[in-house]
Amino acid sequence: LPDTAARGVWRLETALDGLGQVASVGFSVEDFVPQRVALELDADAAPLTAGETRVIGVDARLLYGAPGAGLAVEGRARVQRDPAPFPEHEGFRFGRHDDPFSERILEFPGTVADGDGRALLRVGAEGAGVDASVPLRLRAVVTVVEPGGRPVADDVRIPYRPRLHYLGLKPAFEGRLERETAGEIALMSVAADGNPRDAELSWRLVREDWDYDWYRPPGGRWQWRREARRVPVDSGRVATLAGAATLTLPPLPWGDYELRVEGGTGAAEAVASMAFSVGWGAAQGGDDVAPDRVRLTGPDAAVAAGG
Repeated sequence: LPDTAARGVWRLETALDGLGQVASVGFSVEDFVPQRVALELDADAAPLTAGETRVIGVDARLLYGAPGAGLAVEGRARVQRDPAPFPEHEGFRFGRHDDPFSERILEFPGTVADGDGRALLRVGAEGAGVDASVPLRLRAVVTVVEPGGRPVADDVRIPYRPRLHYLGLKPAFEGRLERETAGEIALMSVAADGNPRDAELSWRLVREDWDYDWYRPPGGRWQWRREARRVPVDSGRVATLAGAATLTLPPLPWGDYELRVEGGTGAAEAVASMAFSVGWGAAQGGDDVAPDRVRLTGPDAAVAAGG
């Protein structure tokens, strides 16, 4: 396109002799204004605790060198699950596998950059996630508005640990556990900062069974419903040494299982759980999957007759 091309929506079409149009693409021609503000954020990376606030330092400057004096500064944050809360304990999953925590969005009062282009934003979790068993983080997004009105944004991630104590589990097996085979699960107990924390813990293993009932209301069609039954299998106590311990599960028959480990009280209470399956099986469908329609998976190796 020439430099003098008009702004608006354009369309490029390609045609071949004897075939006519064989391809086309649409695109827009707009004015482009390069970004004029550089934005840098600074915040303490130490975990944020319940009720605590943290200051985020904002440094805005115009790209031609002058400080971003007088620019409007805005902030918002998401309280969300931390996907990698303790990198030094790789492979462990902390908290309950079915924790119902959902993200929460927080808005913070705006401010204006001073004569040096600097500003301070104070952020906090405002009580979000205090009941969550999983480690969280605060993802704060800070926006500076350029003189022309265009926003420039950057973000900073701050670990958020509303609890004093967290438990993590890491199975020694991948996927399903073989039937009638003992399995090992590593346990890690840590403080909010990730350092090992010794604790006396209790654990409980249950099996989840499903009961299917067929019924037909008067004048209606046959329908079905299912109900889960949680059957206790085993339980015990374990103490961590330097924050670590290993649970050895007994040989188990086919089925779906859940392991739950917990300990402490009050703010120091911690819990972790995991669900796993033993033997051949299939992924559990939703509530609309009839009991006579299932998907099966088998072993990779051939099975001998009677095996």
